[in-house]
Amino acid sequence: DWYLNIKLESKNQINHSAVLGRRKHASNGQEIFDTPIYPDIEKNISIAMDLDGSTGFNYIRDIRGLDNFNGIWNLRLNYLGDEFMISSGQIGLLPENIHFGIVDINKRKVTFNFLNQEVRVSNNLNTVYDIKIIAGDKEYVESMSQNILSSIPEEFSLGQNYPNPFNPTTSISFEVLQASHVSVRIYDLMGREVDVLWNKYTAAGRYQLTFEASNLATGSYIYRLVAGNGVVHSKKMTLIK
Repeated sequence: DWYLNIKLESKNQINHSAVLGRRKHASNGQEIFDTPIYPDIEKNISIAMDLDGSTGFNYIRDIRGLDNFNGIWNLRLNYLGDEFMISSGQIGLLPENIHFGIVDINKRKVTFNFLNQEVRVSNNLNTVYDIKIIAGDKEYVESMSQNILSSIPEEFSLGQNYPNPFNPTTSISFEVLQASHVSVRIYDLMGREVDVLWNKYTAAGRYQLTFEASNLATGSYIYRLVAGNGVVHSKKMTLIK
């Protein structure tokens, strides 16, 4: 068994509640070894995990089984100031050959040997900040860090729908540079909203949606992406029945 305590500190607050690791009889899904995040009425700085990508960021403890040595933990930091520091500490003994790396999604930066370092981040007042912690053998940590960096888009973007013209369905792709509230909405040419395809906090990455328009009339429509930092992209598509 091994455990790693993740510590988050800002100028006026600390949060040392998050723990990740592996133990006998644990599994990758939700179970008794995982702990939901505490209710935060005052909106203090917090760390949340997503249980190996299977749920929302609702847990402060993600303990997995021993069947895999390598793995990636997704963490979301909330209610941050203009600067914060993240560090880690072992609880008990760690395997001799285990390595840790931390991937800063917003800064597109990797810090290896995370167990022995404090990572200080200038935040630019983002309220949500995503990181990934990679644990395993040295080759896995290094290769997965580079794979994660290469998968992060270089900007917020909205692709042209395909096919276009379409009837009655079409695909819409978009890219998210960093964790942000993102919406993708459909409007007619009079500016009236006819559908909401996406409206939630979204991690950095590439996404594809399907728009089904069987209830709409033939004509042109506008689809628009709006990200929380003021990014707006719009494109036109045509429905032909």
